[in-house]
Amino acid sequence: MKKFILALFFSICCSFGLPAQNDRYDILPVHEGGTIFLGDSITDDCEWNELFGSQDILNRGIDGNTSESVLQRIKEISRHHPAKVFFAIGTNDYPARTPGQVLDNVRKCCDSLAADSPDTRIFIESVLPVGPKQMFFVDGQEAKNEWIAELNRKYERFCAERGYVFIDTHTAFLGKDGKTMAKDLTSDNLHLNGNGYRVLADILRPYVGTKAVALGICTLPDVEVDPGITDKDALFSKAVLAGKVRRAMVFQIMPAHKGSILFAGGSIMEDCEWKEIFNDSRIYNRGIDGATVEEFIAQIPELSRHHAKKIFVEIGSDEALSDPADGVAGTRKAIRALKTACPKTSLYLLGILPGENAGSIKEYNASLAEICREAGVIFIDLYDSFALADGSFDPKYGRSNRKLSAEGYYHLADSLRKYL
Repeated sequence: MKKFILALFFSICCSFGLPAQNDRYDILPVHEGGTIFLGDSITDDCEWNELFGSQDILNRGIDGNTSESVLQRIKEISRHHPAKVFFAIGTNDYPARTPGQVLDNVRKCCDSLAADSPDTRIFIESVLPVGPKQMFFVDGQEAKNEWIAELNRKYERFCAERGYVFIDTHTAFLGKDGKTMAKDLTSDNLHLNGNGYRVLADILRPYVGTKAVALGICTLPDVEVDPGITDKDALFSKAVLAGKVRRAMVFQIMPAHKGSILFAGGSIMEDCEWKEIFNDSRIYNRGIDGATVEEFIAQIPELSRHHAKKIFVEIGSDEALSDPADGVAGTRKAIRALKTACPKTSLYLLGILPGENAGSIKEYNASLAEICREAGVIFIDLYDSFALADGSFDPKYGRSNRKLSAEGYYHLADSLRKYL
């Protein structure tokens, strides 16, 4: 476990792709009559269908979303004609919008949803408090929590007027001071750790309508927040690191899925709804955006506990460009460790997609193919199918090999389908 922490704490890498994520949601298959969780990173970070033990739940959270962002994509929600929609939105609107403006956006969302899917039941969760040293509002926690309290009061009155269900999640997350987020439930005084999601699950379960699931305990420590950080790059790096840690914390509490198919690795794996795109209930996402090869190695105990039938791995895209020799050595170590930990699991390693240096990446992939031959692992070389004639990444598949578009993910899914 200590190794895991060190690996996470000494690595910094990430990229964002909100437009690509919106695009991908738009062309996923329609899932009639299910339950949709809609919101920002607090929604995005969780595997809701695992948390509640239901294949009938869709996650439509997007990191960084505001009430305006959700309004712009509400039609994607209504096309599923869901039985239930849980809104959890607002914290990212501060300080750009007033609570009244946030409520107005949410009202428009609800009106649109009611018009297109009149049988959908609407649930609005209160916005959670932030902690005393919240990373992004070092000097404004008190003001933000007052703003949140006002927004929650507006949400509650709105639900009473409309006949929607207001869910007070805020109170259970207050610490001893009665004002800020309880430290043991958060990874960075804003986002939730695994234990925070356990608490949230207990609150929401009666409304979701599922039976209790045996969840684990999250044991990873929080990322310490340094309120002295003012440099934007340093702050961004700290936030990225916290994101990796909290994703690992969420995996810790999830049930084991014997005989499952896992998709693990970095951002390409985390950013896709694999279960939906393949319409396969055996599939579970274990991707961590920005994960390095060493961080993936630290994750192997989590992967092995599922006794999966198959594991698809995508790792090393950063190392392929920054330090190919180290990346190859690390990948060899990772594949050997995974093979040892999961001897009965069929393993698949995805090659690195086109990037800045076509020649070097092709050589890198050749080394990965040799590693797989040595270990008895199936290597899936996708380079040529994602490249233009000059060897560069085909832009119709996304902005880069780290953030695929909807077409990119469907192309990738078509390439992987025969291995399922």
